[in-house]
Amino acid sequence: MSLPLHKRYEIVFLSKHPKGPKMGKDAIAKYMGCSKNIVTNWVHKWRKSNTKDPGRWRSTTAKQDKKIVKLAEKENDPTSFNIQQ
Repeated sequence: MSLPLHKRYEIVFLSKHPKGPKMGKDAIAKYMGCSKNIVTNWVHKWRKSNTKDPGRWRSTTAKQDKKIVKLAEKENDPTSFNIQQ
């Protein structure tokens, strides 16, 4: 069962939002007219998408980034050798 976007947000609001009622999954499923499994899946997807993932570590510093941008603006096709200097 695919839920419209507003229904997905409503599920998350009812369960997790600080200003929401913080209902349980059974109560949300009954209120929304869907299964507990659907509620669990959407809350899990929301939680997973809102986790702060730092991602990959930087390989260049901010100073090196500025140098690369300046080279790219000055030259049409900067080489990796020019960037390293």
